[in-house]
Amino acid sequence: GGEPLYYTVSGDHTPTFCDSIKSLLKTGNIKPEFREELLEIYLSYSYIPGEDTAYVNIYKPLPGYVYTFNDGNIIKHPYYTINSQADYGKSKEEHTKELSHCLNEIFENEWQEGALLLSSGVDSNYLLKRLPIKDAYTSCYNEKMFSEAKAAQNICMKNDILHHSVFISPEKYLEVTGDTLEALEQPCGDASAPVLYASCLEIAKKHSCCYSGEGIDEFFMGYYYDDLDDLPQDKTLYEANYIGSTYALDEEDKKQILKNYCGSGKMAYTQEAYDLCRDSDRIRQAAFIDLFVGMNGHLLPNIYCISKATGLNIHTPYIDNRLFDLGLRIPSEYQLTENLTKAIFRKAAGPFIDKKTALNVKRGFPVPVRKWIKQNSFSQKIKAAFLSDTSKKYFNTDKLIDMLDSFINGVGSIDLWRKIWCVYCFIAWYDRMIAPKKSVPHWQVWDEKFNHKIAWNKKEFPYAKLHYMREGGCLVTSLAIL
Repeated sequence: GGEPLYYTVSGDHTPTFCDSIKSLLKTGNIKPEFREELLEIYLSYSYIPGEDTAYVNIYKPLPGYVYTFNDGNIIKHPYYTINSQADYGKSKEEHTKELSHCLNEIFENEWQEGALLLSSGVDSNYLLKRLPIKDAYTSCYNEKMFSEAKAAQNICMKNDILHHSVFISPEKYLEVTGDTLEALEQPCGDASAPVLYASCLEIAKKHSCCYSGEGIDEFFMGYYYDDLDDLPQDKTLYEANYIGSTYALDEEDKKQILKNYCGSGKMAYTQEAYDLCRDSDRIRQAAFIDLFVGMNGHLLPNIYCISKATGLNIHTPYIDNRLFDLGLRIPSEYQLTENLTKAIFRKAAGPFIDKKTALNVKRGFPVPVRKWIKQNSFSQKIKAAFLSDTSKKYFNTDKLIDMLDSFINGVGSIDLWRKIWCVYCFIAWYDRMIAPKKSVPHWQVWDEKFNHKIAWNKKEFPYAKLHYMREGGCLVTSLAIL
């Protein structure tokens, strides 16, 4: 599942495969048509998991399966079966020693010199020590509480590595969101995806290869599962409708905002993961959902698609079958302590990084969207999307505006921003990838409160430059086509 694969079946039962949805559409055998019944699934997960895609008659095979196409029938069976049972026959120390040996095997190989996506966390810092890193890059924002650039810079100074801060403004973030969604090809409400896209574009100016630390959180329980405490304790996670850490809107939210709510059957996408760990504890079950649903449907495709779109070869050394198999065998109570996640990995990484870094509490990949939404220019962009023709087609727009206003005014749940962003990203994706394209004038000038702006068809005139001058107290704008 490390690289996406899509297929469509023509009228004569012939399957066509490709690693790109856009390439399948270019064959002319299929139109870019949205599967409207999957909107509810997307709003639940903030992406579309499993074998489905957002497009009619385009699917993706599940990893670890053989697919046989025979005269219109599709038969699948697994060729790889995992051992999902935790190994209590080994102590914490023995599991740590086994992991250390496995990591040594992986990083003793010769690796290409490249850049590194660096945070203050243990995963990327371990890579800094074990790989031939030339430059390190960290996204940063004006909102200091969300930025890890200073901590990452200090780490680089101690290791004689050149550090680069990739500044992401609200304007830049909105600007790259559309390009990110086009690169991903499917709707995605992950707030960190545009930041990864912008960072990769910057790194690609200097490097062809970049390393990233994905995989450790999924393999070695790097997520906190405090939200499990809010679920009914007398029910299994499946019965409590738990779908993973990326969930966005619950059923009541969807009833309110959707014009045609019908109940999505969202749990069907988690059935196989739950079957693998039916007799395990709740934390292990939650980890399996992130591993077998979120990683395949969300994490890995995003990395691959952004890598491809930005021209930067993103390597993820932790995405390794040996680490995958090993992580499954470690009991959850060994992985999580009262204050720390992925405790076994932290201990194995200890000899290579300083103690403070090894014990850094996981921060996720924080992006200040929740702060930006309250800024007028940012909220106006979202409000325009919520009032658009696409929005009116699928949503009760008054409810969307109420949701946005509630968050701006400090009313509602703390995660309301995620719901707003999830809906916005769907609309932005739909307008970019599905909606009929309207003709764009070569240039258009308008005046907004004496703020003169100019726009042009950048795809038709990619090498245009703007020139400004004042004549008689007026601002004159000209567009030079080079």
